Amino acid sequence: MTKVVLLFCLMFVIAGTPSVQGGLVNLNGEELQQGELLIVQVETTEYMPRGVFDEDQLYFIPWNMGWIAFYGVSYWREPGTYNLTLQLGEREVVQEVNIRDGNFPESHITVSEEQERLIRPEEDDQDILDRRSRDRDAVQEAYAQPITRPLWEEEFALPTTGRRTTGFGHTRYVNNEFNNRHAGIDIANVQGTPIKSVNQGVVKLAEELLVAGKTIIIDHGGRVFSSYSHLSKIEVEVGQTVARGEKIGEMGSTGFSTGPHLHWEMRTPEAPLDPDLFIGTDLFSLPLTPVL
Repeated sequence: MTKVVLLFCLMFVIAGTPSVQGGLVNLNGEELQQGELLIVQVETTEYMPRGVFDEDQLYFIPWNMGWIAFYGVSYWREPGTYNLTLQLGEREVVQEVNIRDGNFPESHITVSEEQERLIRPEEDDQDILDRRSRDRDAVQEAYAQPITRPLWEEEFALPTTGRRTTGFGHTRYVNNEFNNRHAGIDIANVQGTPIKSVNQGVVKLAEELLVAGKTIIIDHGGRVFSSYSHLSKIEVEVGQTVARGEKIGEMGSTGFSTGPHLHWEMRTPEAPLDPDLFIGTDLFSLPLTPVL
């Protein structure tokens, strides 16, 4: 795998072997699935491009004598055709991108009444409601100011070992009632199984949340994050830089959980993404197709 060394500065960045095929605008696909990452690369040093996917702004960073942007396609985005609008200097270009249905399967779990209250509190459960509100604010703050400069230099790796119990995007039913879609992958193993950072990054959150339990959020730069929940032990602090494969905690069953497992997410600020799409790639070595 080509290793990429990225230096963020006002000049442009020279990366390793480029994966693009020479177009002015290159995409990782004109057809994507819900929960996938859209990559837009523009080869120019004459101007900084601007872009919008549907109504969402793209954020370009310098890369390989040009620019690149990563955008997460939500698993709630309706399947269909959307416009990718790019401002290239004085020229505006519109490219259609088709989003396919993820066809996510259903997942059913049964929990105690006490556990169910954590995700479906009543109006008089003020302590739970207050805690959930505080937790949401803490998580939003962790994602609020992403590091623009990519910090990773190698491909992303698995965070732990074990048996997969629930996949990404599964429509989750709790006690036979719809709850949400599953924003990550659950990996079950024995209590205390080591949890490792999937790549280099900076810790943005390391605390116990009511539903997610003991949780770590890591900013890998480039607007890419990973999170690790239901831990029994947290071994890092906010602001700490961690290496790829460095132990950050241990598997547990804290928060809304039915047994020892890791709930692992990959995402951009706008949406959770399928973690399997990151494994074994550094994102910069993915093949891109010229569209202009």
